[in-house]
Amino acid sequence: MSPVHGDVDVGFGPVHDRFVRNYEDYGEFGAATAVYFGGRKVVDLWGGTANRHTGRRWEQDTLALVFSSSKGVLTICALHLAETGALDLDAPVGRYWPEFSSVDKQDVLVRWLLSHRAGLALLDKKLRFDDVLSWSSMVSALEEQRPNWPPNHAHAYHALTFGWLIGEVIHRVSGLLPGEYFRTHIGEPLGLDSWIGVPEAELERVARIEVGPESWGDPSVIAAIAASVADDDRAVRANTLNGLIDLPIPGVTRSLSWNRPELHRAQLPAANVITTARSLAKLYGATVSEVEDRRVLSVNAVADAMVPQSEGAPLFGIAASGSWQRWGTGFELPSLPGRPMLGPGSFGHHGAGGQLALADVDARVGFSFVTNTMGGAPDTRAQSLVDAVRDCL
Repeated sequence: MSPVHGDVDVGFGPVHDRFVRNYEDYGEFGAATAVYFGGRKVVDLWGGTANRHTGRRWEQDTLALVFSSSKGVLTICALHLAETGALDLDAPVGRYWPEFSSVDKQDVLVRWLLSHRAGLALLDKKLRFDDVLSWSSMVSALEEQRPNWPPNHAHAYHALTFGWLIGEVIHRVSGLLPGEYFRTHIGEPLGLDSWIGVPEAELERVARIEVGPESWGDPSVIAAIAASVADDDRAVRANTLNGLIDLPIPGVTRSLSWNRPELHRAQLPAANVITTARSLAKLYGATVSEVEDRRVLSVNAVADAMVPQSEGAPLFGIAASGSWQRWGTGFELPSLPGRPMLGPGSFGHHGAGGQLALADVDARVGFSFVTNTMGGAPDTRAQSLVDAVRDCL
């Protein structure tokens, strides 16, 4: 077993024990977890290997790419901007981004973008990999795209387009690309080791992602996912931009392109936030409590974002039957049976491969789990840690 480092406050020992068990039960390569409670850090743990090819250990300052947990960070940016009064979440997107309003998109509201209701999960334009790295190219493709379904008539996960859609609204309103907005208004004031588009100088700290054994997963769930992909490829297209960016799917493919440094440096804000667990938990802690005399979102902003906007079966998507995600405005909300989070007062976002970041308004908790070991399906590592936190509280 790889040694675990860090510390926990009195009363939070079970979180340490559960974190250790993840290495024993799953053969975790490298991971970190952190908890803020009432604005104070009470758990900060890390361990294992950051790069299995070089043997580099996971250190206190190791950075991890958190896949779709990035969407929660981008949502916090949008809500933060809305609190300044410069952005109305219930206004048409075209008010801020006029070019967006072409080809049947003139009635799309900003809130629909945030709740996966805009009908823009898929892109028809033939793109090159270099286009994915170019902000202007992706924005132009979305301006030209006709909705995949009538906006607001259904929901389906906007796996990657979410980032450019919300990010360009932030850009038009603030004059800053989302990575710069995050660093200027949130990351630097809170002292976060987090980026949307990591600087070149920080690349050597990023953990290398690996794919865990399929034996982690439930064979029946893996078979259901494989069958779903065979029957309807729209979820795969949305997650890979029609195959331009590989994403492992249990039972389907193990290829992975997210270790490419150009994807780390670019701004793909739906999926490429790079951060420490400590910083991600601190950010979420600051949405429900004051952390070092700073609070990122008001009580009213959080309450509004937690009002359900999309729930029930999506138009398409890979999910176990009866375990659909629920969405507020930007945030994923607790959903049973598969994603209970800490409780009904929770909001946050899961990420591919086992990542999870959340806050809970009732418990005043900010939590994160990051890993470089992409797990099978279902993956209970993060939820087992959340359950341990609940027991401690």
